[in-house]
Amino acid sequence: AKSKKQEAAASLKELEAGRKQADAACAKLRKDKKSYEQQIRKKREQIQAINKEIEKMLAESKRKQGSSKSGNKMSQEDIRLASDFSSNKGKLPWPAVGPVIVHFNNRIDASVDLPQSKGIEIALDKNSKVCAIFDGKVIGKSFIRGSGGVCIIIQHGNYYSCYGILKDVKLNVGDNVRT
Repeated sequence: AKSKKQEAAASLKELEAGRKQADAACAKLRKDKKSYEQQIRKKREQIQAINKEIEKMLAESKRKQGSSKSGNKMSQEDIRLASDFSSNKGKLPWPAVGPVIVHFNNRIDASVDLPQSKGIEIALDKNSKVCAIFDGKVIGKSFIRGSGGVCIIIQHGNYYSCYGILKDVKLNVGDNVRT
């Protein structure tokens, strides 16, 4: 039989081993926390850059439309596209096949301080195909710093759709697109 002293020493050894494991787990959590905080900062900056670029492209498009159209009236094609787009609300195709990871006006995680989404985010495999949701015209195309991708805006009459963080975009401003 073990003496009480031997049992106490064995117990102390177990407790010290447990403390070392807990210390290692805490150190890993602190390291992971820093990594996650850095990812959140990057994501916040990316969202802000995308939103700023979208606003800039829309303002530029509206400025051009205002200077090229008398009284800022819509062309017959714009009226047709807007009417067709509006009548297809709820029936428009998805731009890509993949799970929606951020819904409109939501955040990835409510506990994380990120701007609310002005659209949806779809998780895609690399080289996935992305298509326009409706016929229209490309009115903006811009590389988004920090994202490694391109953002394009397509106008459908007086409606717009935006596609961001795209890697290989074959469209240019002024190109017409069809679904």
